[in-house]
Amino acid sequence: GEPVDEVPSADRTQLAAASDRVRHRFEHGEVDAHDHAATLYLLGWTEMRLRLRPVLAVELLTSAAAEAKAVGSHHLEQRAQSHLTYTLAWAGRMHETRDLLAHRGVTDDGGSWWAFVGDGSAIGAAYAAYMQNDLRAAIGELQQALRSGSSSQPFYSAARVMLALVSAATGDPDACRRALAELREIPAANDRGLSWSAFRHMALAALYEASGRRE
Repeated sequence: GEPVDEVPSADRTQLAAASDRVRHRFEHGEVDAHDHAATLYLLGWTEMRLRLRPVLAVELLTSAAAEAKAVGSHHLEQRAQSHLTYTLAWAGRMHETRDLLAHRGVTDDGGSWWAFVGDGSAIGAAYAAYMQNDLRAAIGELQQALRSGSSSQPFYSAARVMLALVSAATGDPDACRRALAELREIPAANDRGLSWSAFRHMALAALYEASGRRE
């Protein structure tokens, strides 16, 4: 799957251990229903970012969405479902991804948190469409993801790389030109353990090959 806001593996292991400690204290403490749902979401989102334990991430986000719905927190439910969609797709659980997408609602709640984390459901939908060789649908979902939040976040840089690869696969000159323009927003420097310049060069190579350029 595409990288999302990665950090070096040693740091990820330490963060996972810290997440476990928080989860243990949370499970043995007294928390009201809304805070319980919110904490489950935060823990699930953390596991999604760390990319070490997809099964745990799915469990936490599924529980967060269900509990948010039970307490009437629509925004929290939508956020949890959005990132659950991405996590399911990344884990290769496409049947469950498509089931969740079939009931997808409006996910952008306009808040500052949403602008930071972005639309995970659009990325998940794009990956699911790509795996079904529905390249046009994948492009549409990626463009939606890029419209949903801050262009400076690594989550969106990953979407731009994927957009370039999918556009190149279509061979459509217009799609490739739009994808090329998006690549300019990818940072040149390494960020949080990822060499974005390497990903950008890979994406550029795919677009150049699609256009017939081999140099």
